[in-house]
Amino acid sequence: MDLSKFVKMKTRVYEDKKLKKKGFSHWCLEFFLEGKRKRKFFPSRNQAYEYRKELVQPIESGEDRASPNNTIRLDTVLKLHLEALIDRGARPETVTSRRSKCNKFVKVMENARLSKITRKIFKEYILTGKTETTRKTTRSEVGGFLNWCFENEKCETNFYKITWESKLEDEKLVESLDPREAGDLMEAMPDGYKAAMALMLFAGIRPYEVPRIKWELVYPQKDLIIIEGVSSKTRKNRKLTNLPENLWTWINEYKDMAGFDRFGKFVPFDGPINDYRTFAKHRKRACTQAGILYPHDVARHSFGTYGLWYGGKEWAMRLMGHTSEKVFEAHYNDTGRTEAEAGEYFSITASTTIP
Repeated sequence: MDLSKFVKMKTRVYEDKKLKKKGFSHWCLEFFLEGKRKRKFFPSRNQAYEYRKELVQPIESGEDRASPNNTIRLDTVLKLHLEALIDRGARPETVTSRRSKCNKFVKVMENARLSKITRKIFKEYILTGKTETTRKTTRSEVGGFLNWCFENEKCETNFYKITWESKLEDEKLVESLDPREAGDLMEAMPDGYKAAMALMLFAGIRPYEVPRIKWELVYPQKDLIIIEGVSSKTRKNRKLTNLPENLWTWINEYKDMAGFDRFGKFVPFDGPINDYRTFAKHRKRACTQAGILYPHDVARHSFGTYGLWYGGKEWAMRLMGHTSEKVFEAHYNDTGRTEAEAGEYFSITASTTIP
Protein backbone atom coordinates (compact mmCIF):
# COMPACT_ATOMS: atom_id res chain seq x y z
CA MET A 1 0.00 0.00 0.00
CA ASP A 2 1.33 3.47 -0.93
CA LEU A 3 1.17 5.47 2.29
CA SER A 4 2.08 8.65 0.41
CA LYS A 5 -1.56 8.79 -0.71
CA PHE A 6 -2.77 9.45 2.83
CA VAL A 7 -3.52 13.09 3.56
CA LYS A 8 -4.38 12.44 7.18
CA MET A 9 -4.36 9.07 8.83
CA LYS A 10 -7.66 8.84 10.70
CA THR A 11 -8.30 5.38 12.09
CA ARG A 12 -10.46 3.66 14.63
CA VAL A 13 -10.86 0.09 15.84
CA TYR A 14 -14.27 -1.19 16.82
CA GLU A 15 -16.24 -4.42 17.23
CA ASP A 16 -18.91 -5.28 14.64
CA LYS A 17 -21.52 -7.16 16.71
CA LYS A 18 -23.53 -8.33 13.70
CA LEU A 19 -20.52 -10.11 12.23
CA LYS A 20 -19.70 -11.52 15.67
CA LYS A 21 -23.12 -13.15 15.87
CA LYS A 22 -22.57 -14.75 12.48
CA GLY A 23 -19.20 -16.12 13.59
CA PHE A 24 -17.09 -13.98 11.22
CA SER A 25 -13.99 -11.91 11.98
CA HIS A 26 -15.61 -8.96 13.73
CA TRP A 27 -12.85 -6.60 14.89
CA CYS A 28 -12.74 -3.80 12.32
CA LEU A 29 -9.96 -1.34 11.50
CA GLU A 30 -11.49 1.65 9.75
CA PHE A 31 -9.25 4.14 7.90
CA PHE A 32 -9.57 6.71 5.16
CA LEU A 33 -7.57 6.52 1.94
CA GLU A 34 -7.82 9.35 -0.60
CA GLY A 35 -11.02 10.52 1.08
CA LYS A 36 -12.68 7.12 0.92
CA ARG A 37 -13.51 4.94 3.90
CA LYS A 38 -11.76 1.56 3.98
CA ARG A 39 -12.33 -1.30 6.40
CA LYS A 40 -10.37 -4.42 7.25
CA PHE A 41 -11.60 -7.14 9.62
CA PHE A 42 -9.65 -9.29 12.08
CA PRO A 43 -10.58 -12.17 14.42
CA SER A 44 -9.15 -10.40 17.48
CA ARG A 45 -8.79 -6.88 18.85
CA ASN A 46 -5.02 -7.26 19.23
CA GLN A 47 -4.62 -8.19 15.57
CA ALA A 48 -6.57 -5.11 14.50
CA TYR A 49 -4.38 -2.83 16.62
CA GLU A 50 -1.20 -4.53 15.40
CA TYR A 51 -2.20 -3.89 11.81
CA ARG A 52 -3.08 -0.29 12.67
CA LYS A 53 0.38 0.15 14.17
CA GLU A 54 1.99 -1.32 11.05
CA LEU A 55 -0.09 0.98 8.85
CA VAL A 56 0.36 4.21 10.77
CA GLN A 57 3.87 3.78 12.21
CA PRO A 58 5.82 5.01 9.14
CA ILE A 59 3.77 8.22 9.06
CA GLU A 60 3.92 8.84 12.81
CA SER A 61 7.66 8.14 12.90
CA GLY A 62 8.32 10.58 10.06
CA GLU A 63 9.57 7.90 7.67
CA ASP A 64 6.82 8.37 5.09
CA ARG A 65 6.41 11.30 2.71
CA ALA A 66 2.86 11.76 4.03
CA SER A 67 4.21 12.41 7.54
CA PRO A 68 3.19 15.78 9.02
CA ASN A 69 5.76 18.56 9.17
CA ASN A 70 6.40 18.19 12.87
CA THR A 71 7.46 14.54 12.50
CA ILE A 72 8.90 14.14 8.98
CA ARG A 73 12.56 13.13 9.00
CA LEU A 74 15.44 14.54 7.00
CA ASP A 75 16.06 11.53 4.75
CA THR A 76 12.35 11.33 3.89
CA VAL A 77 12.04 14.95 2.80
CA LEU A 78 15.44 14.78 1.05
CA LYS A 79 14.01 12.16 -1.31
CA LEU A 80 11.19 14.57 -2.18
CA HIS A 81 13.70 17.37 -2.78
CA LEU A 82 15.87 15.29 -5.10
CA GLU A 83 12.82 14.19 -7.08
CA ALA A 84 11.82 17.85 -7.48
CA LEU A 85 15.37 18.72 -8.54
CA ILE A 86 15.27 16.05 -11.25
CA ASP A 87 11.82 17.20 -12.39
CA ARG A 88 13.20 20.72 -12.82
CA GLY A 89 15.77 19.37 -15.26
CA ALA A 90 18.85 19.47 -13.05
CA ARG A 91 21.84 17.69 -14.56
CA PRO A 92 22.94 14.32 -13.15
CA GLU A 93 26.15 15.73 -11.65
CA THR A 94 24.13 18.48 -9.92
CA VAL A 95 21.79 15.89 -8.39
CA THR A 96 24.74 13.67 -7.40
CA SER A 97 26.51 16.56 -5.67
CA ARG A 98 23.36 17.64 -3.82
CA ARG A 99 22.64 14.04 -2.73
CA SER A 100 26.21 13.49 -1.52
CA LYS A 101 26.43 16.70 0.52
CA CYS A 102 22.95 16.33 2.00
CA ASN A 103 23.35 12.63 2.86
CA LYS A 104 26.39 13.56 4.93
CA PHE A 105 24.34 16.23 6.71
CA VAL A 106 21.50 13.75 7.38
CA LYS A 107 23.98 11.25 8.82
CA VAL A 108 25.65 13.79 11.11
CA MET A 109 22.22 14.97 12.28
CA GLU A 110 21.32 11.29 12.96
CA ASN A 111 18.33 11.65 10.63
CA ALA A 112 16.58 14.04 12.99
CA ARG A 113 13.12 15.39 12.38
CA LEU A 114 13.25 18.35 10.01
CA SER A 115 11.35 20.47 12.54
CA LYS A 116 14.27 20.11 14.99
CA ILE A 117 16.80 21.73 12.62
CA THR A 118 17.34 25.40 13.47
CA ARG A 119 19.46 28.13 11.90
CA LYS A 120 21.89 27.76 14.82
CA ILE A 121 22.25 24.01 14.25
CA PHE A 122 22.81 24.50 10.51
CA LYS A 123 25.39 27.25 11.13
CA GLU A 124 27.28 25.03 13.57
CA TYR A 125 27.30 22.29 10.94
CA ILE A 126 28.63 24.72 8.31
CA LEU A 127 31.47 25.71 10.65
CA THR A 128 32.69 22.12 10.88
CA GLY A 129 34.13 22.67 7.39
CA LYS A 130 37.88 23.22 7.55
CA THR A 131 38.13 25.71 4.68
CA GLU A 132 36.01 28.63 3.52
CA THR A 133 35.45 26.86 0.20
CA THR A 134 33.99 23.83 2.01
CA ARG A 135 31.83 26.04 4.20
CA LYS A 136 30.42 27.98 1.27
CA THR A 137 29.73 24.76 -0.62
CA THR A 138 27.86 23.38 2.41
CA ARG A 139 25.79 26.54 2.69
CA SER A 140 24.97 26.30 -1.00
CA GLU A 141 24.19 22.58 -1.24
CA VAL A 142 22.63 21.76 2.14
CA GLY A 143 21.16 25.25 2.38
CA GLY A 144 19.54 24.74 -1.01
CA PHE A 145 17.84 21.61 0.33
CA LEU A 146 16.69 23.23 3.59
CA ASN A 147 15.37 26.33 1.86
CA TRP A 148 13.46 24.13 -0.57
CA CYS A 149 11.80 22.64 2.50
CA PHE A 150 10.91 26.15 3.70
CA GLU A 151 9.61 27.29 0.32
CA ASN A 152 7.50 24.14 0.00
CA GLU A 153 6.05 24.55 3.50
CA LYS A 154 7.78 21.50 4.94
CA CYS A 155 9.26 23.59 7.77
CA GLU A 156 8.81 27.05 9.27
CA THR A 157 12.49 27.98 9.45
CA ASN A 158 14.10 30.20 6.83
CA PHE A 159 17.75 29.21 6.27
CA TYR A 160 18.70 32.07 3.93
CA LYS A 161 21.65 34.44 4.46
CA ILE A 162 23.45 32.51 7.18
CA THR A 163 26.78 34.24 7.78
CA TRP A 164 29.85 33.62 9.92
CA GLU A 165 33.21 35.14 10.67
CA SER A 166 35.35 33.91 7.80
CA LYS A 167 38.73 32.31 8.30
CA LEU A 168 41.64 34.42 7.13
CA GLU A 169 43.17 32.61 4.16
CA ASP A 170 45.97 33.62 1.82
CA GLU A 171 44.95 33.90 -1.81
CA LYS A 172 46.52 31.23 -4.00
CA LEU A 173 48.04 31.87 -7.38
CA VAL A 174 46.31 30.35 -10.38
CA GLU A 175 48.70 27.70 -11.71
CA SER A 176 49.43 26.85 -15.33
CA LEU A 177 51.52 24.26 -17.15
CA ASP A 178 54.60 25.48 -18.94
CA PRO A 179 54.75 24.67 -22.69
CA ARG A 180 57.05 21.71 -22.18
CA GLU A 181 54.76 20.17 -19.55
CA ALA A 182 51.73 20.65 -21.79
CA GLY A 183 53.59 18.98 -24.67
CA ASP A 184 54.70 16.07 -22.47
CA LEU A 185 51.13 15.60 -21.22
CA MET A 186 49.71 15.49 -24.75
CA GLU A 187 52.34 12.96 -25.77
CA ALA A 188 51.64 10.74 -22.75
CA MET A 189 47.85 10.77 -23.14
CA PRO A 190 46.39 7.62 -24.79
CA ASP A 191 45.46 8.26 -28.41
CA GLY A 192 41.77 7.76 -27.59
CA TYR A 193 41.82 10.76 -25.23
CA LYS A 194 44.20 13.15 -27.01
CA ALA A 195 41.43 15.10 -28.76
CA ALA A 196 39.62 15.65 -25.44
CA MET A 197 42.79 16.83 -23.72
CA ALA A 198 43.50 19.20 -26.60
CA LEU A 199 40.05 20.77 -26.28
CA MET A 200 40.77 21.56 -22.64
CA LEU A 201 44.30 22.83 -23.17
CA PHE A 202 43.88 24.78 -26.41
CA ALA A 203 40.23 25.91 -26.29
CA GLY A 204 39.76 26.34 -22.52
CA ILE A 205 36.63 24.18 -22.44
CA ARG A 206 35.45 23.25 -18.95
CA PRO A 207 36.18 19.62 -17.95
CA TYR A 208 32.54 18.64 -17.50
CA GLU A 209 31.51 20.28 -20.77
CA VAL A 210 33.81 18.08 -22.84
CA PRO A 211 31.85 14.81 -22.30
CA ARG A 212 28.72 16.56 -23.61
CA ILE A 213 30.26 17.79 -26.87
CA LYS A 214 29.19 15.87 -29.98
CA TRP A 215 31.40 15.49 -33.06
CA GLU A 216 28.48 16.56 -35.23
CA LEU A 217 28.87 20.07 -33.79
CA VAL A 218 32.63 20.25 -34.41
CA TYR A 219 33.35 21.83 -37.81
CA PRO A 220 37.05 21.89 -38.77
CA GLN A 221 36.30 23.35 -42.23
CA LYS A 222 34.39 26.26 -40.66
CA ASP A 223 36.80 26.75 -37.75
CA LEU A 224 33.81 26.34 -35.42
CA ILE A 225 32.84 24.35 -32.34
CA ILE A 226 29.31 24.74 -30.98
CA ILE A 227 28.68 24.04 -27.32
CA GLU A 228 24.93 23.75 -26.93
CA GLY A 229 23.01 24.98 -23.93
CA VAL A 230 22.44 21.34 -22.97
CA SER A 231 26.24 20.92 -22.84
CA SER A 232 27.23 24.27 -21.33
CA LYS A 233 27.71 24.89 -17.62
CA THR A 234 25.68 28.10 -17.95
CA ARG A 235 22.99 26.35 -20.11
CA LYS A 236 23.63 28.95 -22.80
CA ASN A 237 24.90 28.25 -26.32
CA ARG A 238 28.55 29.10 -26.94
CA LYS A 239 30.15 29.27 -30.39
CA LEU A 240 33.92 28.94 -30.49
CA THR A 241 35.62 30.47 -33.52
CA ASN A 242 39.11 31.66 -34.52
CA LEU A 243 40.50 28.61 -32.76
CA PRO A 244 44.25 27.85 -32.64
CA GLU A 245 45.54 25.85 -35.60
CA ASN A 246 47.27 23.35 -33.35
CA LEU A 247 43.89 22.42 -31.80
CA TRP A 248 42.54 21.43 -35.21
CA THR A 249 45.72 19.44 -35.85
CA TRP A 250 45.08 17.35 -32.73
CA ILE A 251 41.39 16.93 -33.49
CA ASN A 252 41.89 15.97 -37.14
CA GLU A 253 44.60 13.45 -36.26
CA TYR A 254 42.94 11.78 -33.25
CA LYS A 255 39.18 12.31 -33.61
CA ASP A 256 38.62 8.87 -35.18
CA MET A 257 40.61 7.22 -32.36
CA ALA A 258 38.37 8.61 -29.58
CA GLY A 259 36.70 5.72 -27.83
CA PHE A 260 37.09 2.72 -25.53
CA ASP A 261 34.64 0.61 -23.56
CA ARG A 262 35.15 -0.36 -19.91
CA PHE A 263 37.04 -3.51 -20.96
CA GLY A 264 39.60 -1.54 -22.99
CA LYS A 265 38.13 -2.56 -26.31
CA PHE A 266 37.92 0.23 -28.88
CA VAL A 267 34.37 1.49 -29.34
CA PRO A 268 34.01 4.89 -31.06
CA PHE A 269 32.46 7.71 -29.05
CA ASP A 270 30.05 10.19 -30.60
CA GLY A 271 32.13 12.91 -28.99
CA PRO A 272 35.63 13.42 -27.50
CA ILE A 273 34.82 11.34 -24.39
CA ASN A 274 31.71 9.77 -22.91
CA ASP A 275 32.74 9.58 -19.25
CA TYR A 276 34.82 12.20 -17.44
CA ARG A 277 35.93 9.94 -14.58
CA THR A 278 37.48 7.42 -16.95
CA PHE A 279 39.18 10.24 -18.84
CA ALA A 280 40.53 11.68 -15.56
CA LYS A 281 42.05 8.30 -14.63
CA HIS A 282 43.91 8.14 -17.94
CA ARG A 283 45.05 11.74 -17.52
CA LYS A 284 46.39 10.97 -14.03
CA ARG A 285 48.40 8.04 -15.41
CA ALA A 286 49.71 10.24 -18.22
CA CYS A 287 50.84 12.88 -15.70
CA THR A 288 52.64 10.22 -13.67
CA GLN A 289 54.31 8.91 -16.81
CA ALA A 290 55.34 12.43 -17.87
CA GLY A 291 56.47 13.35 -14.35
CA ILE A 292 54.28 16.43 -14.04
CA LEU A 293 51.79 17.71 -11.50
CA TYR A 294 48.24 18.55 -12.53
CA PRO A 295 46.78 21.23 -10.22
CA HIS A 296 43.02 21.77 -10.13
CA ASP A 297 41.59 22.86 -13.51
CA VAL A 298 45.10 23.59 -14.76
CA ALA A 299 44.24 22.98 -18.45
CA ARG A 300 41.63 25.74 -18.41
CA HIS A 301 43.92 28.01 -16.40
CA SER A 302 46.75 27.38 -18.83
CA PHE A 303 44.52 28.37 -21.73
CA GLY A 304 43.48 31.59 -19.97
CA THR A 305 47.08 32.44 -19.09
CA TYR A 306 48.50 31.95 -22.59
CA GLY A 307 45.30 32.90 -24.41
CA LEU A 308 45.56 36.42 -23.00
CA TRP A 309 48.84 36.77 -24.90
CA TYR A 310 47.84 34.75 -27.94
CA GLY A 311 44.44 36.14 -28.93
CA GLY A 312 43.78 38.88 -26.41
CA LYS A 313 41.46 39.18 -23.44
CA GLU A 314 38.20 39.43 -25.39
CA TRP A 315 39.06 36.34 -27.46
CA ALA A 316 40.10 34.24 -24.48
CA MET A 317 37.05 35.25 -22.42
CA ARG A 318 34.70 34.46 -25.31
CA LEU A 319 36.09 30.96 -25.80
CA MET A 320 36.14 30.21 -22.08
CA GLY A 321 32.64 31.57 -21.52
CA HIS A 322 33.94 34.06 -18.93
CA THR A 323 31.49 36.83 -18.10
CA SER A 324 33.48 38.78 -15.52
CA GLU A 325 36.33 40.85 -16.89
CA LYS A 326 37.46 41.63 -13.35
CA VAL A 327 37.76 37.96 -12.39
CA PHE A 328 39.51 37.10 -15.65
CA GLU A 329 42.11 39.83 -15.13
CA ALA A 330 42.65 38.83 -11.50
CA HIS A 331 43.40 35.27 -12.60
CA TYR A 332 45.40 35.75 -15.77
CA ASN A 333 47.05 39.19 -15.83
CA ASP A 334 50.72 39.40 -14.84
CA THR A 335 51.24 35.70 -14.18
CA GLY A 336 54.90 35.70 -15.13
CA ARG A 337 54.26 33.83 -18.38
CA THR A 338 55.53 35.49 -21.54
CA GLU A 339 54.30 36.09 -25.07
CA ALA A 340 57.07 33.80 -26.34
CA GLU A 341 55.81 31.00 -24.08
CA ALA A 342 52.28 31.57 -25.38
CA GLY A 343 53.58 31.13 -28.92
CA GLU A 344 55.23 27.84 -27.93
CA TYR A 345 52.10 26.68 -26.10
CA PHE A 346 49.80 27.20 -29.08
CA SER A 347 52.31 25.56 -31.39
CA ILE A 348 52.28 22.21 -29.60
CA THR A 349 51.46 19.38 -31.99
CA ALA A 350 52.23 15.67 -32.07
CA SER A 351 55.56 16.36 -33.76
CA THR A 352 56.54 19.27 -31.50
CA THR A 353 59.66 19.02 -29.36
CA ILE A 354 60.17 21.83 -26.87
CA PRO A 355 63.72 21.96 -25.51
